Amino acid sequence: MHDFSDFKPVVNSLLNYGELLAKESDEINTVMNVIRRNPTFFVLCCIADKNADADIVWAIPNHIPNCSFEEIENFSREQWEKILKNAGYNRPTKVSAEYVSAIKRIRNKYDGHAEKIWNESKSFAEIIVKFLEFKGIGKKIATMAANMLYRYNGVGRTFSDKHFMDISPDTHVKQVFNMLGFVDDEHADDTNIVVYMARALNPDAPYLLDYPCYYIGKNFCKKRGQKKCSDCPVKDWCKICEKNI
Repeated sequence: MHDFSDFKPVVNSLLNYGELLAKESDEINTVMNVIRRNPTFFVLCCIADKNADADIVWAIPNHIPNCSFEEIENFSREQWEKILKNAGYNRPTKVSAEYVSAIKRIRNKYDGHAEKIWNESKSFAEIIVKFLEFKGIGKKIATMAANMLYRYNGVGRTFSDKHFMDISPDTHVKQVFNMLGFVDDEHADDTNIVVYMARALNPDAPYLLDYPCYYIGKNFCKKRGQKKCSDCPVKDWCKICEKNI
């Protein structure tokens, strides 16, 4: 049985590291620029952000012509597939069809203004539901989108349901939760357990554990397949780092 008080030092370390990343991370600046450049592109990046490198996903807008929404909504599936291929995306056929569906939905439900998805919402739950209505977006990506909008674009500062904002347990987050002992080996890949463990560890704002764990998993645990334990900000609590240092 867990004694959650034992996890308090490492949770605090993760939260502090998340605050540092919010000021310094190039990835955060990339997402912010996409949101502010074109809200529709933000939705498209969220749809593509599955089983693909984030650096490729969030660079997709660089391969989309600077067109009005009226021009973009006429892009065929083949045009979107070509754009995705040029961006180096590995699943262009499936996602290009999801893009066509998404553009149609943005036109029909939001009058061509994707920012209405969040600007006209009254809670994070409402934002998440709206993202779930897009083909190709599941709970993990919908929650990620809401988290990003809050952290990087100030959406929902007055919302009362911040404590319902979950982490988005991708491979990196799950790995870090396991390495830090938050979940055992048997349940390391169980999304529900990871989500509820984050709620237990930081009840007021579980989502704050998301980005530091993602970043640590990507940049310290798995980068180019090499361990970088000596530089890891949570090495003192990691069962892998203690073997490698």
